[in-house]
Amino acid sequence: MGFFKNTKKNEINNAGMQRIGVAGSAHHSGATLTAILIATSLKSLGYKVALLEDNPSGHFATIAEDYECRIFQDFFNFMGIDYYLYRRPLLMPVIAQRNYDFLIIDAGTYDQCDQNLFFSNSINVITCGSLPWETNEFSNFFSSIDEDCKSTLNYVFLFCEENKKLQASLIDVMDVDKKHIYFPTFCKNIFKDTDINFIKSLIPGIIVSDEEVQKPKNISIFGSKKHITEIGENDISISDLNEKAVLESSILEVASLAYMRGRSINNSFIIVDEVQNMSPLQVLTLVTRAGMGTKVVLCG
Repeated sequence: MGFFKNTKKNEINNAGMQRIGVAGSAHHSGATLTAILIATSLKSLGYKVALLEDNPSGHFATIAEDYECRIFQDFFNFMGIDYYLYRRPLLMPVIAQRNYDFLIIDAGTYDQCDQNLFFSNSINVITCGSLPWETNEFSNFFSSIDEDCKSTLNYVFLFCEENKKLQASLIDVMDVDKKHIYFPTFCKNIFKDTDINFIKSLIPGIIVSDEEVQKPKNISIFGSKKHITEIGENDISISDLNEKAVLESSILEVASLAYMRGRSINNSFIIVDEVQNMSPLQVLTLVTRAGMGTKVVLCG
């Protein structure tokens, strides 16, 4: 355990710690997922990064439990990133002394976050899903905020990086500069995989080598066009593979409840274990992730 020390020195560091706030346009719209993606991508570039949970969802505690991380004085370190759990008062004075290049703040849902703190950040991000009811929720959110606020925000739409028609329609209806609208690629493992192009566009002054930009991106965990129900004569069955090969082939995928929010799972068979330890709200959140052609089995 300890603080991540491999930092990259450039004009970002000279400006001191930058704060990036991430809030959802509605409940379960992927704020935590996006915050972790940003932190993981920055860490991969050599920056010293921390994540702060500024909402009572308990997602960070779930991550610590799932990956058996030791919590010490309201924070834990996982994959080289420090995670600070939700508490009042916030740990800002403590965090400020630890010389991070970036602090990513998971603010939860916009209408319930501390908006004074949110708008004091260097950069702010609003997240939204891409299903019809999720874009309707975003439309309600977008019409409710002040015109002056709209131009200061960045908008991230999840799981529609391949749907160019939807992207065009979203850009068309929003009266903001399209450079503030993003459709990032979500990866198989958000604790390891990155979207460097998204980070390069989002954060002015970031230094990214051509080698980093050209690294191949992993396919989204739920965006793959190859599903287990589509096995053909040239495909392989699970019995032909060892455990590592099964996971690498995307026939079988493992995910934590902590970052299931904001996703839609189509044409899949979902097995949820240890359900007796979940709250009714957590079960509802998970079941509503099921899309067309998906079946869910609850065990426990």
